[in-house]
Amino acid sequence: MKLISVIIVIILGSDFNLIKPGIGIFLNDYCDNWKIDGRIKLEGKVAVVTGATAGIGLETAKDLYERGATLIIPARNIPKAQQVSEEIKKTSNSSSKLIIYLLDLTDFSSVRACAEKITLDFPRIDILINNAGIVVREFKKSKDGFETLLQTNYLSPFLFTMLLLPSLSRSDHARVINLSSLLHYVGKINFEDLNLENEDFNVWAAYSQIINVLNIHVYTADPTIVRTKLFDDFFPAQIASLIDPLLKNTRQGAGTTIYCATSPQLANQTGLYYINCDTTAPSLYASNPSLAMKLWARTIELVGLPNDYLSTIFII
Repeated sequence: MKLISVIIVIILGSDFNLIKPGIGIFLNDYCDNWKIDGRIKLEGKVAVVTGATAGIGLETAKDLYERGATLIIPARNIPKAQQVSEEIKKTSNSSSKLIIYLLDLTDFSSVRACAEKITLDFPRIDILINNAGIVVREFKKSKDGFETLLQTNYLSPFLFTMLLLPSLSRSDHARVINLSSLLHYVGKINFEDLNLENEDFNVWAAYSQIINVLNIHVYTADPTIVRTKLFDDFFPAQIASLIDPLLKNTRQGAGTTIYCATSPQLANQTGLYYINCDTTAPSLYASNPSLAMKLWARTIELVGLPNDYLSTIFII
């Protein structure tokens, strides 16, 4: 069964940079338990986790809350978020605060409003985890005119992070964790068509295109392949049945995110890519400084921030 799964990974691309970590996933299924130290406490820390109402995000939120962090859950479905918050509180020994904010990643105005409310309520944020994401099988546009996958998984998290930078900068050691995927190894960036309007819509091309490693004092966590609703929505049933025995559960899938958010060993690291609680090389595209600067400039433009945004909030 492992051989079949490795073959599936190889089919995704002939680039050895993809094959090598792909094989590693199926030979080393999850983080070593000693790397995720449950004794590390987060009392006095403020953590923001998007996509925390299910799957990996929920497991991450539970863990950080249990460690004593004040937990902020931005969510589009408020009733579901309220239900989840009660579940987290009931299953935890922590009495920390848990606050819910409305956030719709398909709407820039919602992103701006949410970020504004959070920064007013919390002048300091210590941990931001951009976990929320979707998969789609057809081309759809958001109300802002962008392909929904591009906006939900990349543009809006980028804007959200930029708007929270003032609060993050007030932390002694802020951590921003972006979730990524092996698919970024097979993706290429078409700067002339970031919205994928000039080609037939291809789920793999779209998904891989918006997976980027943002080297801005952040950690990029790749949960690998986890059995979640996103997995069920994305993979055809025939493929899913082949690799299902090898999939991580949501707790295992959250391991690398939790490690990046809490490990003292990573305190002085930034801009690295993590799989199974260990660093690995990202794709050549994600490691290209020239492409990174070009993508940065283009993204700033697309989300409606001024070119000198950083200099307007920091003295650089």
